[in-house]
Amino acid sequence: MKSVMMIVVVGMLAMACGPAGPKMCDYSNCPRPEWSDTPPALGAVGIAKGINVGMARKLATDNGRHELARQIAAKVMGVLDQSAQQVVGANPGEITGHQYAEEITRTLHKQFLSGSKAVKYWSDCCTGEQYALVTIDQAGLLAGANMAAKAAAQKILKQAEAKHEQLSEKMEEIMKKEFPE
Repeated sequence: MKSVMMIVVVGMLAMACGPAGPKMCDYSNCPRPEWSDTPPALGAVGIAKGINVGMARKLATDNGRHELARQIAAKVMGVLDQSAQQVVGANPGEITGHQYAEEITRTLHKQFLSGSKAVKYWSDCCTGEQYALVTIDQAGLLAGANMAAKAAAQKILKQAEAKHEQLSEKMEEIMKKEFPE
């Protein structure tokens, strides 16, 4: 019993004399760049940790691309939804402006992923994480938006043509019943 008590006391003393908590890191050798906390309007930061720096940078770039696409698509969605409602309409049984805006947003996401690029990297000397600043220029953004709007309009037009075909067939069937030869 005495030996157990002694082990407990020694353990408590060791804990009391040990470090008072997690060691604070000194960032003087690797100061955090401003863009890591406040990226530009057409930019986003991706963060990743990997087996090696090259792989971690690639993952950080991919994460930054996805974040950039998500941010821009979210901003664009509100504007598209409102304008698409006016252009496409929202009659029951028809494709709504919201559906049109969602279609554009899906296409935009793909465009942003391919049109963006990593322009800066930073290595966090304390955590080992790699940061990538991913941007897209305004010309790339506008080109992507135009391509997305065109693709969405083509998809919506195909759906509308199919509905028109169904309506025509149904109307012909009804007309033949109502006005037999």
